[in-house]
Amino acid sequence: MLQEVSNASDEHSDYADDGDEASVPRSEARLPGSAAVCGLALAGAVFLPLLPDGTTFFDLVVAAFSRGLLEGLLTVVGLGSPFVFGLAVALAVWLPSLVAARVVRLPIALLHSQLIVVMWTVWSAGGAIAALPMLGFSVASAVAFSVQLAARRASSSGGPSLRWHIQWGAMMVVAIIVWVRLQMFAGFHFRWALTLALAATVLLRYVTRSRPAS
Repeated sequence: MLQEVSNASDEHSDYADDGDEASVPRSEARLPGSAAVCGLALAGAVFLPLLPDGTTFFDLVVAAFSRGLLEGLLTVVGLGSPFVFGLAVALAVWLPSLVAARVVRLPIALLHSQLIVVMWTVWSAGGAIAALPMLGFSVASAVAFSVQLAARRASSSGGPSLRWHIQWGAMMVVAIIVWVRLQMFAGFHFRWALTLALAATVLLRYVTRSRPAS
């Protein structure tokens, strides 16, 4: 997983500087429509069976809101950040690159912060498989993500492109889903919402990969 962080951080070479802080990617190709389809598929997984009894993530969100507005919002932006990321990608296809990058960046930031909190809680409680390595990955990836964004203000090379944001976010979602799937060996079982989310995210990384200059 840590190697994935290193690989993703090398993919944001398409930068340019327009002379001020709001640097934009250099002639970034428009995202294909298939990226929007993948994003919608990831977001749509909230309506598919997640738990063994058929409960969907949408059901969990509704139940959280029934207990309180704050709990509902925290469920959506916290545990639901991978699905929000998918929705952001679908919207990004139709937005200018600079705006789209900011839209996609928000759920990624939420994902990083929530992952650290969740993994610390899981590791402290014990019983989960590979909780400590996943906690280390969550911290390392959050630091690497922050460093990449800070580099935008520290250099004249511009900031990470929209495709880089999507590649990074998809890498994080894949890592999370694979770790959750691993918990089946500890007796925690999930249904096929995670399978669809994983397939959509892997495909998203494929269709938004950087292409060699012609």
